[in-house]
Amino acid sequence: MGTVWTVKGGRRGQREERFLEGGVIGGGWDELPSLADISTKDELGKLYERAYPDASLMTRANYVGQLWSFIHRMQQGDLVVLPVKTTGTIAVGRINGPYAFSTDLGQDL
Repeated sequence: MGTVWTVKGGRRGQREERFLEGGVIGGGWDELPSLADISTKDELGKLYERAYPDASLMTRANYVGQLWSFIHRMQQGDLVVLPVKTTGTIAVGRINGPYAFSTDLGQDL
């Protein structure tokens, strides 16, 4: 059995509908480019710091960890649990492909 991941659709659930309609998961890091070529966590941390220079060390560490999971730790077949704040339900899905960068679901996703 694979890993089970919890992914949230934004602090106020603002991405939940797009996650569910698009069959995707993602985040709100508008200032970051595709991370497909990132091969080390240190490289990711430096990229994040350039994109978000005012972020605290704790915030940076938290988000770099989340991003690293999206691009390298989550694997095809793993389960994803999405607590849906807007309805009080829980959605469950399965990762069916590798990390992909896309902007067609809105700037914050």
